[in-house]
Amino acid sequence: SSVYYQNAETFTVLNSKSARSASDTDDVRFDTFHQMNYPFRFARIIFNPYFDWEGTYWSRAVSGEENITRQVWGGGVDISTRLYRIYEVQGSWLGIKADKIRHLIEPSIKYPTKREVTRANISIQQLDGIDSRDVTDKIILGVENRLQTKRKVKGVDTRVDVVSTGSFLTYNMDDSRVNGTSWTTWT
Repeated sequence: SSVYYQNAETFTVLNSKSARSASDTDDVRFDTFHQMNYPFRFARIIFNPYFDWEGTYWSRAVSGEENITRQVWGGGVDISTRLYRIYEVQGSWLGIKADKIRHLIEPSIKYPTKREVTRANISIQQLDGIDSRDVTDKIILGVENRLQTKRKVKGVDTRVDVVSTGSFLTYNMDDSRVNGTSWTTWT
């Protein structure tokens, strides 16, 4: 196994012009996200622990304060396994020729958490998802279900997902909307 590093950065210049006014405002936002993870397998179970950090700079807050920053610290673990069975079938369905069908079921448990957010959302103009970060602590139960076959593409067998579905249920352990815990709907 290896340690993996991922990052994403965005630089945004926001310009707002008021109607019937010569004044306009320019705001600058820079966001950087970094994540390290160490996936490993124990028997048939795949573990993927990770931690992440996000830093964001804005040239101006809603209150007019200039040069503000926010840091978000988090982490979690994803646990999953794969169960499958191969069925011997012959034929063609919806234009897809199949000699064998593999039914793959992948149950998973995810525990993502954001432990520290250094600036409240209310002080930041909310433009997109980058501007809204909250302390979160949740468990996501899921199952992905696929039917797969192989077909030749340029002389090479290539896996094709014939049907793919996923169902997930989230349990918020610290839901500020309801002052406690809550289950969300299936997705």
